[in-house]
Amino acid sequence: MISNSIVTRFQDDNRAVAPLIGFIFLFGFLVIAFVGYQAQVVPQQNAETEFDHFQENRYELIELRNSISRTGTSNRAQFPTVQVGTSYRTRTLALNGPPPAGLLQTSEPYPINISNESGGLIRQIPTRFIQYQPRYYEIYVGSTWYEHSLLYLDDSDRGGGIHVIREQEIVDKGSVNITAVQNSFQKTGTGRVTLEVYPMNNFTTDDFPEENNLTVTIPTRLEADEYWNETLNGTSDTYQGVDDEAHGNNTHALNLTVDSDNLRVNTVGVQTEPDENPITNIDRTGSGIDYKVEAFDTVGDDDWVVPDGVTEVDVLVVGGGGGGAANTDYSSAGGGGGGAGGLVFASDYDVNPGDNIDITVGDGGDGIDQEGTPADNGDNSTFDDLTAIGGGGGILTGGNSNQDTKASDGGSGGGGRQNPPGEGIQPNTNPNPNVKDFGNDGSRNSNDDGGGGGGGAGEEPGDITGNDGAKGGNGLAEVSQDGETYRFADVFGTDYGEQNNGDVYFAGGGGGGGDGQGELGSGGLGGGGDGGSDRDGIEAKDGAENTGGGGGGGTSGSNNAEPGGDGGSGIVIIRWEAQ
Repeated sequence: MISNSIVTRFQDDNRAVAPLIGFIFLFGFLVIAFVGYQAQVVPQQNAETEFDHFQENRYELIELRNSISRTGTSNRAQFPTVQVGTSYRTRTLALNGPPPAGLLQTSEPYPINISNESGGLIRQIPTRFIQYQPRYYEIYVGSTWYEHSLLYLDDSDRGGGIHVIREQEIVDKGSVNITAVQNSFQKTGTGRVTLEVYPMNNFTTDDFPEENNLTVTIPTRLEADEYWNETLNGTSDTYQGVDDEAHGNNTHALNLTVDSDNLRVNTVGVQTEPDENPITNIDRTGSGIDYKVEAFDTVGDDDWVVPDGVTEVDVLVVGGGGGGAANTDYSSAGGGGGGAGGLVFASDYDVNPGDNIDITVGDGGDGIDQEGTPADNGDNSTFDDLTAIGGGGGILTGGNSNQDTKASDGGSGGGGRQNPPGEGIQPNTNPNPNVKDFGNDGSRNSNDDGGGGGGGAGEEPGDITGNDGAKGGNGLAEVSQDGETYRFADVFGTDYGEQNNGDVYFAGGGGGGGDGQGELGSGGLGGGGDGGSDRDGIEAKDGAENTGGGGGGGTSGSNNAEPGGDGGSGIVIIRWEAQ
């Protein structure tokens, strides 16, 4: 039998109560903190993810709009991509909802009608709008719509109105330019979608009757007071107002008057060639567009005044090439070639008519005759906010001295010998989505012999081990962007750059110098200078002017070959549609 005194002692024993109560309080605090984090912090972070996607998606839709325009004036398909949805960050404890998907689709078809002065219908061309609808959970964003070159965000459902992303290009100085979009398309999800845009393949030019005062009615989702009155108010000879609900389903008719000589019509198809009675009156055996090109080839600062009516340009910017290295006092060695200047290409770069745009053409770096010191870098070239970084200088070291001193970094890196080559630092320096940056590292020799080559805009030259100098990296003759290839010879002509088999190359790396038993390394395509050769008594060559090519690597030895070659100067070339 348990005595009362023992029971009393157990009843009075509260040694575990305080820790238990503390644990309960701590657990409760953690639960409250977790609930607060889940209820407030997680939605806020997910909202930031959605907003970042919205911003990136805006640029992709601009490129989609531009791709339709380019396809409509050429015989080349375009393949723009759109990230229709996104994913939230991964979480260890907290929970996310499902990833937000998006919808990209074409609308039902509506007619573009072209009538003569007496009202007789001449042509009817079906066309469709394109809608992108994000389905975010934390932020509200309306649909983005494309119609006839006009790109806008429609927030009218919640009273936010219309926010224009890119203005209309239908009416321009008395001309009417139409690109009809055909074929049904719909895609939803969270991944990346390629919206293929095709021109008419088997086509004949449809010459409209030579008449004045043709009436063109174009379907639009926007009412006159929402956009058209203010935008086209100064084109009274062309703009004839908007007929509300002309097609039903909140779709109106934009009315324009134009002479047949000033009417340009084309048709593109989504995912396949257009197949809904497509029509064109543009001879697309050529580009269909008259362009003007201007090159800035003098080293130093300059400016360019944007012509009237010009809002977009294509631009090539190439920095000055780096110098090549040598040391003529050393017994036998090959110097590193200079790196090419960075290469920057921008398509449809936004400009404003009448603006003065600052331009700089960078000089090439000087070659050097000094052991263990890199040759001079090239100077930067610029156009507005675009910068092409000058190429890195090459270097020559002898024996075991100065092996930790690397060749210089630059747009493309300079070539080394036993020491490390320079790095190409041009890529990803210009954040604009319509801009591509190119540059590569130089190369080196793992033995104490020939010199490494300078990097080129198109490739990184391979490392070497023997007596010969390394080849410089090739430059570029074309750039692919968002499914379209821009061939420099076609876009900017053939007056500048190194010509090769009908192409023109820019920004080739300088070749490395060969030692007393080795051959020179050839310069990369794009103006890269050839390296020298001590064995053959050949001096290093300079990079070609206005290519951004790196200077060739020099040599040292009994034949007293000359120092490294100078880098070639850079260039800025602009193309725009003639007005």
